[in-house]
Amino acid sequence: MIASVRRIGASAVVHLKLLVRNPAQVIGSLGLAVISMVVFGLMFKPSTAVAVGVAPAPPGWIHWPDLHLVAGRAGALIASLRRGNLDGVLVRSGTGYTGWVNPAYPVGSSAAIDAMTRIVAVLAHRPLPMVTRTVAHGRHLTTLDWLAPGLLGSLLMWANFYVGAHLAQWREHGLTRRLGATALRPGEFILGQALAQLSFSLSEAALFLVLGRVAFGLRLPQAMGLLALVVLAGTGCLMSMGYLIGALSSRAQGANALALLVAFPMMFLGGTYFTVTNLGGTLGLLVRIIPLSHLNAALRSIMDGGTRTLTGSLDRDLAVLVAWAAAAGLAAARWTRWEARS
Repeated sequence: MIASVRRIGASAVVHLKLLVRNPAQVIGSLGLAVISMVVFGLMFKPSTAVAVGVAPAPPGWIHWPDLHLVAGRAGALIASLRRGNLDGVLVRSGTGYTGWVNPAYPVGSSAAIDAMTRIVAVLAHRPLPMVTRTVAHGRHLTTLDWLAPGLLGSLLMWANFYVGAHLAQWREHGLTRRLGATALRPGEFILGQALAQLSFSLSEAALFLVLGRVAFGLRLPQAMGLLALVVLAGTGCLMSMGYLIGALSSRAQGANALALLVAFPMMFLGGTYFTVTNLGGTLGLLVRIIPLSHLNAALRSIMDGGTRTLTGSLDRDLAVLVAWAAAAGLAAARWTRWEARS
């Protein structure tokens, strides 16, 4: 048992050195997140789709591609706005209109005001003054405060998706087959690699948050332990998916291509850069299936003060991540080959 622990530790140290010395791995994960943070931190122009609640219900002929209208009672819509599920609420009041926004979400507030002004002009057939009011939130979020959780989730994805490609490369070069001539068992080899990936992911996440805090005043959550738990769950989930990609690919080149094919759509549908909770149809279904959307929602819930969860519960988002980790890990263990096809 002691010898096995020592072998796992030695394997983890070797894997961690390989990760740190691989510039593509560092640039592709931490570098992409930091560059995005710098770009959005220095110059950001809102371009997100706008979700606006309207009371009473607007005519059915109002339909704009960049606008998602939600009908309902004024009180319920304003409560939804307070939770962060809407960007604005437009309420008919006497002969005029009142537009409500949540100042905690600067990403959507200005766009919501512009959209509500357009709606009023259409409904009244002429431009009318609109009284703008705000809902209480208790915490003001900057643009970067809102974006940082998604960037952190994307960082974890890129940091862990390529474990399968590394395994495929070692298998392709015959390194995994040569393990049979050593005392290191395949399970110990994989566990050492997983521990190295976990250490690498936690270090990159911590460095990203520190850089955001120092350079741009990023607000850090008080529940750092809960944040670490979500990062661990997300790392395990995305790492398992990476191993599954390696199991499905016979060569490293194919594993890299498959990882990119999965990662890029998931990065955008996962809510990394903009809100996706209002998507419907097939895209809305994909948003609720893919793990990155649940990871980003959980991170945003903790870092933004308990708002914008995907399922309405942090526990359920964590449960989805654990389920994905278990399913992908079992599939990878079932289909992983240790020798290249002849």
